[in-house]
Amino acid sequence: MLDPVSENIDVAIRQGPLVDSTLVAERLMKTVYSVCASPNYLALNGTPLQPSDIAHHQCLTFPLPGFNSTWKFRIKNTPQHVEQVNIKSRLTVNLGVVLKKCAIDGAGLGLLSDWLIGSSFEDGELVNVFPEHQITATNFETMVWIVYPSRTYIPEKVRAFTSFLKDKLS
Repeated sequence: MLDPVSENIDVAIRQGPLVDSTLVAERLMKTVYSVCASPNYLALNGTPLQPSDIAHHQCLTFPLPGFNSTWKFRIKNTPQHVEQVNIKSRLTVNLGVVLKKCAIDGAGLGLLSDWLIGSSFEDGELVNVFPEHQITATNFETMVWIVYPSRTYIPEKVRAFTSFLKDKLS
């Protein structure tokens, strides 16, 4: 993760929990995660029937805290019961589109965000393994953020870009 101040970056887009409180962050959109796998992977390895079953599968992970060790599940509209499942991963990738491609190619179960999955469920490339659950690696209120270094001076290009993104993603 690059530091916008030291790297002279005007604006960054980040998904998940924010770790640097010195930056200005604005909520861009909510994101929802699903555990996904290719039909071929599930045919060869079996379909997990309950969240604890994923402990016996290979998972595809991001190199972010929580994403590569424990996934959390709760049945939709039942926030009081959260089940944490320790996962094992043989593949960690820091680019979502590559992680999605690995899942499509049958490398394992992936925890992928809704905006990344797109039409993969409808196209039959991926299967939503737990459609009745909300799933996360960190917390259930995960967001995509637009982040920039300062509120004191915001260049017009940053204002325009931020406004454009908010309009398109609202």
